[in-house]
Amino acid sequence: MAAAETAKVAVAAVFVLNGVAMAALLSRVPAVRDALGLSAGGLGLLLLALSAGTLTALPLSGLVVDRLGAGRTVQVAAVVVTAGFGTIAVGLGAASVATVAVGLAVYGAGTSSWDVAMNVEGAAVERQLGRTLMPRLHAGFSLGTVAGALLGAGAAATAVSLPVQLAVVGPACLLGAALAVRRFKAASAPNANVAAGVSGVSWAWRESRTLLIGLLVFAFALTEGIANDWLALALVDGHGSSEAIGALGYGTFVTAMTLGRLVGGSFLDRLGRVPVLRSTALLAMAGVGVVVLAGPLGWVLLGAVCWGLGASLGFPVGMSAAADEPARAAGRVAVVSSIGYTAFLAGPPLVGFLADGFGVLQGLLVVLVAAGVGAVAAASARAPYRSTSRSVDSVLCELPSRCEGSRRGRKHERQGPVWRHATVIWRPAALVRRTTVLWRSANGLWRPAVGRRRATPPVRRPAPAGGGHSPWPGGQADASSEAKGFFGALFDFSFTHFVTPKIVKVVYILATVALVLFYLILMLSGLFSDEPLVGVLVLLLGWIPLLVYLALVRMTLEFYFALVRMSEDIHQRLPR
Repeated sequence: MAAAETAKVAVAAVFVLNGVAMAALLSRVPAVRDALGLSAGGLGLLLLALSAGTLTALPLSGLVVDRLGAGRTVQVAAVVVTAGFGTIAVGLGAASVATVAVGLAVYGAGTSSWDVAMNVEGAAVERQLGRTLMPRLHAGFSLGTVAGALLGAGAAATAVSLPVQLAVVGPACLLGAALAVRRFKAASAPNANVAAGVSGVSWAWRESRTLLIGLLVFAFALTEGIANDWLALALVDGHGSSEAIGALGYGTFVTAMTLGRLVGGSFLDRLGRVPVLRSTALLAMAGVGVVVLAGPLGWVLLGAVCWGLGASLGFPVGMSAAADEPARAAGRVAVVSSIGYTAFLAGPPLVGFLADGFGVLQGLLVVLVAAGVGAVAAASARAPYRSTSRSVDSVLCELPSRCEGSRRGRKHERQGPVWRHATVIWRPAALVRRTTVLWRSANGLWRPAVGRRRATPPVRRPAPAGGGHSPWPGGQADASSEAKGFFGALFDFSFTHFVTPKIVKVVYILATVALVLFYLILMLSGLFSDEPLVGVLVLLLGWIPLLVYLALVRMTLEFYFALVRMSEDIHQRLPR
């Protein structure tokens, strides 16, 4: 345990150094633009080189970590980052766009490998300690970005050129990383599966849950990355602020993100991953709306605070979700990190093109779409069900009046957190089954298997002489709505078969499509009308009544579906 605590401090230091290196460069993006004389679109294309270097290295990062171990990968990546800083400094001194692009690509390759390695090590340390650690590690990264942003603001205020700044920051981060990785313990050794010819990453790319978590991380990384690339420039060009104020605004964003990661763990423990992630996504949408629409600087900085809080937990929670199963954590963390980093490929050019056509502030509205995707994909972060989660039978068997082993059941209940059981109990797909079981229990038609003699099996009755399906339980066929086709159930005038289970999915899909089309038509008609602000308001707030109506439709359908299922069950069990 002492070794794990030491490794925790070491990996936290590596997170901080990675944040310092990144913010020291990104907080001076306006200086890069001015030194090279680029437009907003040209700057977006230049930043695309950073994304290209990241994307090129990402497919190899997981394999490198497997072969070299997390510690050695961080060392090599720190050397590459320092080399990229040196190349950028040379390009800025010579006013060469191509040289700066090469330096950005080299830096992107180094920082992406560094990021994957430190996340793999952090997940391994988290498992060894047995408590939530990843949000605080990413808070360390955010503290590093705060320090790097303050360093950039101080250098800009004191007229220190960016090449000089990079020449100091690069070697300092390299030295700090080399000292920290000596204390890596959890995942510093090469992966034994590589020697056996089994990759720890290849199978992770084929897992649907891993890919959905990657989509979640991608959405929140895009929400964060757009602020990293464009928030300072938006304050300078969009609101007419100075370069120092732009760096201060970026520092405000990363400070709020750091606070969110420091205190977010308690909310995650109390409320669960999914509600917290969806709440932060909505907060990010509100923050970027304030940044774009507000005029006074104070309101803009308040919007940056909300934006930072909203973007704070998506990436670390995604890493924790990928590491839920220890046996496959390393490969999944590498895949999720790789998918998330591709947001840096999509963000800069997209916002750059929008900035050329509509302005920098209007280009930031892309965050609304990204945060919305993150809110939808947040369901993938739900912890997988383990043996500690109770089934319906175990829940009912723990009632003293229904089961002799209730004390044992209550002991089992304490093995998992309350919110996990709550999410299991209230999943919509299981609501019908639980309602049926409770009805059976109340009417004496169901007996728990724990602590009691098993119920006598029902008498098997013959099928009807004329063929078809027997309406009796235990017969050759059941009387459920699945026994006949759609038209057979539709024209069953005896009403022993039900058509509702066959059409409820179609009705729900049609209702969803109709509501989404109505929302899009209303938004587009507002955007292209004489008052485009109406379209913006529909974009920002119109999804709220949309979700309310969709929830009402869903609850109505579930109510009638539950009645049909209960009626089927009663019809099968009652004597004829």
